Amino acid sequence: MFPLSVLICMHAFFCCLFQLSTTFPACFVASNLTSYFFKLELITEALRFLELLTHCRDLNPLHNVIDQRNYKEKYFKRLIPLGLRYSELFPWGGKLTSESLKFFSPIVIWTKFPPSQDRYECLYSAFKEYYKAWLELIAQAPEEIDASYIKCNREAQHKYLTWRAEKDPGHGILKRLIGERHAQDLVRNFLFNGLDELGSKGFLDYFPEYRCEDGSVNDKRSILGKSFENRPWDARGEFIGGDIKI
Repeated sequence: MFPLSVLICMHAFFCCLFQLSTTFPACFVASNLTSYFFKLELITEALRFLELLTHCRDLNPLHNVIDQRNYKEKYFKRLIPLGLRYSELFPWGGKLTSESLKFFSPIVIWTKFPPSQDRYECLYSAFKEYYKAWLELIAQAPEEIDASYIKCNREAQHKYLTWRAEKDPGHGILKRLIGERHAQDLVRNFLFNGLDELGSKGFLDYFPEYRCEDGSVNDKRSILGKSFENRPWDARGEFIGGDIKI
């Protein structure tokens, strides 16, 4: 669906050039590759007023690993040791938007640390290992021929893109930097390309809880608020975040 070359991004260049929230393009494999996750995400958000950098690395699940245990066991169980190793190197970064957790996997790296060349190099090593794991899983993915599963995969991809295009944390900074029109164009046509091709549903179709009385989308990034002060998965990849509905 999108060429793998899209993922070969100049990570250090973007971080140094912008020193702000930088999200690299979402990249999925074709929807007819069975229900793997398949999007590799890299986010670097510079919080200069805190003199901290927030970093996220993940192999985002195509489907919710909290609700769909069989899916998690099938595709993520083998990756838990990789995630555990880096979770020990990069402590959990504190509370995050509750609704966003449905798009994370048990091996997500969500961390904060002051600028440090050694830490950047370690984080880049994590990126390379996650990327390698992603490529290996793609190579092993059988082709899906059931039209209903293909449709389900496409909708899952579109739901994720719709969420990020509306609630990405870097929108505010992008708008201040390049203006609202250019920011929207960057979000829809580069960072989260595929919104118009993968489906026709709108944000409120997927996330009706954000609907205001006048029918508009609530500007809040979260309805539930922030939660998960500590890592919500244990060393076996089991969710321990409680009963919060996400």
